[in-house]
Amino acid sequence: MDRNLILAIVLSVAVIVGFQYFFQSFSPPPPPEKISESTGSPASESRKSEATLPQSDQTVQSQQQPAEVTPSPGSIKPLETSLSEPLKERTIKIDSPLYEAILSSTGGRIVSFKLKKYRVLVDAPELVNLFEPGGPDTAGPSIVLTTREDTFSDSRLTYVIDLNEKEMQLGQGRASLVVTMSAKTSLGLTIQKKFTFHAESYLIDFSFVLASESSENKNYLVSLPWKKVYRGEGDVQFAWNSVEILLNDQLKDYYFKNIKGDEEPSGKIRWAGLGDVYFFKALVFESQPANKVTLVKPANNEVAEILIRHGAVDVPAGKSVETKLGIYLGPKQRDALLAAGSDLSQALFYSTYKILDIMSEYLMAFLRFSNSGFTIFGITIPDTNNYGEDIIQLTILIKNLLIPLTHK
Repeated sequence: MDRNLILAIVLSVAVIVGFQYFFQSFSPPPPPEKISESTGSPASESRKSEATLPQSDQTVQSQQQPAEVTPSPGSIKPLETSLSEPLKERTIKIDSPLYEAILSSTGGRIVSFKLKKYRVLVDAPELVNLFEPGGPDTAGPSIVLTTREDTFSDSRLTYVIDLNEKEMQLGQGRASLVVTMSAKTSLGLTIQKKFTFHAESYLIDFSFVLASESSENKNYLVSLPWKKVYRGEGDVQFAWNSVEILLNDQLKDYYFKNIKGDEEPSGKIRWAGLGDVYFFKALVFESQPANKVTLVKPANNEVAEILIRHGAVDVPAGKSVETKLGIYLGPKQRDALLAAGSDLSQALFYSTYKILDIMSEYLMAFLRFSNSGFTIFGITIPDTNNYGEDIIQLTILIKNLLIPLTHK
C-alpha cells in the first residue's frame, strides 16, 4: 500500500477524533429545568409586556367579516370564564412508547412533551422536552379570536377535562387516546378542544369547536400563536433555530437571527412550525390550509414566536362549528416525518441538490445502523452509542472502498 495513502488515512482519523474531543469538551450543557416534573405547571402564555393587561369583559358585537384584521402579539387579551370562582389547574399525563405528554386545564394546552428516545446528553437521564417547563413556550396550542373591535386569547381560560385520571397509558392494546376539554366564557362563547394521541406517531390530531349561545351570528378570525425558547445561536446545544413553512407546496425557512419583524408569508399554508437541527414542532392544516404567518422578531425575553392566521370562522346563532388540524411534536427523522404525513418530511433537508440529499440519506442510515448495533452472520456487533465512533467507522469504510481508485 502506498505510504502516502496510509498517512492520509491516519491523519483523517486523527482529525475526526480530535474534532469529536474538542466538540464534546466545549459544548455547554443545556440549561436546567426551572421547575420539577411533578408540578406540571404551565408557563405564562403572554409576553412580559402583556402580563399587566386587564382581562376583558367586553362582548363581541361585530358580525362583519374580520378577515382583513390581523392580531398583533402585543394586543392579545385573555378570555374570561363565566364562573364566579376560577377552577384550580388540573394536569393529565399521557404516557406512550414514544413520548410523555402533559396537558394542563389552564389554557387547554400541552405544557410538556418529552421524547423517550432522545436525551439531552448521551449519558444523562434527562429526556429532550419540546416545551421547556417553566418557560414561555408552553402554547400547544392557544387560540386567538379577532373581531373588528377586539382580540382575545384563551391562554388563561380554565378548561374542564373530561377524564378524571391523572395519568393515561398508550400502547399495550391501546393505540390511541382522546382527551376532550371545554370552557365557557363570559362572552357567551363555548370552546371545546379535542386531542387525539397515538401510540406510534408523533402527530397529534387536534380540533376545536366554537359554539355560541347568542341569538346573533358571530364571525371570528382564528389565529394560533406558536412559540419556542430562543437564546441565540452558537452557544446553545440545539441551535439553527428557524421557522419552517410549507407554503404553496414549497418549503420556506427563515432563521430567527434574520427576522426583522415585518415578514408575513402568505398563500396556501399546509403546515408551519419551529425547528432546530434535530427537532421540530408544527401545526398542520391538512383539511383547511392556513393563509398567513406573521414572523415575530425574537425579543429580550428569550421567546421566538410566529402567529399563524388560520382564517375566518362563521358561527351561526345557537350552533357550533368544528375546525380540525394536527400537531407534530417530534424529531427531524425521516421515518417519523413520513409516518405523520402532510409532506412533513420536507422539513428535513440536507441541500438544494437531489444527488446530495440521496447520498446524505444513505450516510445517515449507515450511522444510525452502526449506532444502534446489528447482527451479521450470527455475530452480534454491539451498539456504539457514540456518533463520533460511527463517523470514524464510516471514514475507514469509505477509504477502504476507494483504495483501488486512489491507488490507480
